[in-house]
Amino acid sequence: MQKTANLIVAALAAIAVVSPFVIFMALPVFDGGVFRQVETVSVGLHVLASATAMLLMLLTTVAPAAVSHSISKPALWIAAIAALGALLATFGFGDDWRRSLHGTMEHGVGILWHLELAILVLGFHVAWRDRPEWRVAMALGAPISVAICAILHLTKPVWSEGVTFTVYDFPEYIGINALFAAVPLLALRRRWSVAMAITIALAGTVVAANRSVGLALAIALLGIVLARRCHDQRKLSQAAASLAVAATLAIAVALPLLAPVFQGVAISSVSVAPGIPSTAPIDHVAIATKPYGTLWQRSVTARLVAHDVLADPAHLIAGRGFGAFDTVAQTRSREAPGRRMQTPLPTASLAYWDGDQKAAFHSHNALLETVLSVGLLGGLLWLGFVYSVGREIRAWRPEAAITFLSAIVVGGSLWFFVNAAAPLIALGLVAVLNPAARRSGPLVQPNLNSVSLSSVIMTLGFGLVSICFAAAAAFAYSAAAGARFERAFVPLPAVPAGVCSGFSAVSMPSHELNAQLYRVMLRRIEARPDQLAIVDLAMLRNNIASYSCLMRSYAARGDVLGAMTSLDARWRLAQVLGSDNPILLKTLSEDFAFWGDDLDLYLKLAPGRTDKVIPFITWLDAEKRPQEVVAAVGRFLPRTIETDPVRHWLLAKQAQALGDKRAYQTAIKRALELGLANLMPIDLAVVRSFFEARS
Repeated sequence: MQKTANLIVAALAAIAVVSPFVIFMALPVFDGGVFRQVETVSVGLHVLASATAMLLMLLTTVAPAAVSHSISKPALWIAAIAALGALLATFGFGDDWRRSLHGTMEHGVGILWHLELAILVLGFHVAWRDRPEWRVAMALGAPISVAICAILHLTKPVWSEGVTFTVYDFPEYIGINALFAAVPLLALRRRWSVAMAITIALAGTVVAANRSVGLALAIALLGIVLARRCHDQRKLSQAAASLAVAATLAIAVALPLLAPVFQGVAISSVSVAPGIPSTAPIDHVAIATKPYGTLWQRSVTARLVAHDVLADPAHLIAGRGFGAFDTVAQTRSREAPGRRMQTPLPTASLAYWDGDQKAAFHSHNALLETVLSVGLLGGLLWLGFVYSVGREIRAWRPEAAITFLSAIVVGGSLWFFVNAAAPLIALGLVAVLNPAARRSGPLVQPNLNSVSLSSVIMTLGFGLVSICFAAAAAFAYSAAAGARFERAFVPLPAVPAGVCSGFSAVSMPSHELNAQLYRVMLRRIEARPDQLAIVDLAMLRNNIASYSCLMRSYAARGDVLGAMTSLDARWRLAQVLGSDNPILLKTLSEDFAFWGDDLDLYLKLAPGRTDKVIPFITWLDAEKRPQEVVAAVGRFLPRTIETDPVRHWLLAKQAQALGDKRAYQTAIKRALELGLANLMPIDLAVVRSFFEARS
């Protein structure tokens, strides 16, 4: 039995050593899904979690004490978040249980991620407590993985045309992971390991060039200096835990309140920018480029989350499921100051919130994200996790725990963790849990013939978890491989009218995958419109028809992403196709015919997104349908408020259709003053014609 237990523990140690390298499944060679940085990595993580759970099941049958003694409070807090998310999803709370299970496909942190993190912590803890050689090997895997990621990021070797051989588009992840990778090395407390820890932490901070990473490192160093002066174990751990919780809570509360403060500072000494017609002072300052610009953007993001959870008691109590920030960003982005276009334009606001285009998948604050996902109770569970980590600080060797705690509190409050960080977090946490690596007893207990109820429950539980993660890995692989195949947009079979066909995967958020695939196809059409004449029109027609049908069906079920993608696609295709592709335009005839009805449905889902009215009215105007323009204005005008530039733009279009030139000029000027150029491109000459005195 001893030999069997040793083999199982050795296998757990091997998984711990190789686990940080799962990130390399994000390399182009493993290209799959729509977001390879997340989807292919998820497959590897699920396999690791399944194997770890299976080994824990086997170990429980021969050495239950080895497992029970490795159960820790931080792991239980994380598992509780997963359990709460699963419970809420089971009873129908949240926007979509599939998305909550996996998290948004661009991020990969959902119910499964929290559960596999808890499983990895337990399995790695068993191995960490066993032998010194396992601890050394486990401590080396993470920094080697991070170092390779940094080298690939700096050298950017070319994989194929337009594709670099890197795993991360953002170096900030490397910086955060470097801090976690330093923790096991610090826990070893050997000269070479401490030197390596310092090197990897500093190098990661330099590569990241991110102030959140630098702040986390600085706080860790300060905390270590202060902790080494305290020799009272109980007071130190209590103080560290309390400060960590207080800091986490304070940042989450303060973040939504900071944006107006930063805006007030930014506009205090700003003059009117030539060419920008908006009278809003914030539109005349590039606040995102200020020293506090990034923090301002994070504050705007936090405000959207706060507004959403406070606007609906159900969201505050039960959350909206993991991955819900994508929906919040889509429905509430008009609340953010500045322009909606990522590319600066001469007449548009200088202010820009990056969450509108490229960061609409996470709130950049772990506590707020957890509350948004699983409600207030989930937020308390996250604070419980932070507190439990703080209580693990040891007065005689605080370096590892304080570094880990700083990375969790600062990195989690001002940045976020993608799914690939799970193994590094798990390795860092087990080093914190047992810095001295003292075994609490032999792996195999002498009374093997007695089977306790707890060991039976643990065995069955680990077996079930192993099966679940094996199935999740299979489903995730099927989805990633299928989405990769779909990205080729091979000819889809024609389907009867009203019947939608598209990509689907078991237990996966297919609506999100199909929406992203449709966007990929639209980008390709826009990039090479000259190729439309020589491509297989039947193939393209069937694909457009299928995705169009799917998006409209999603919208009918209340899916904001599907509704928005459907509306955007009509406008984008109408611009690209023009009148030169009547066959393809005919494919969208139903979309164009019901554009107004679908827009009306979308505004019920996202009342603040009246900017989506602009493309529809513009299309009607281009089609020379003045009567329909007037009817559409009458239909959507009641959905706007007096300070909405869309309202005055609608009044201008109505006046234009009726031939009232003076009313048109008055309305369009007011729309420009309220920020119309932030919602749609406005030529500088048009602005100057109305505001010659200001230019």
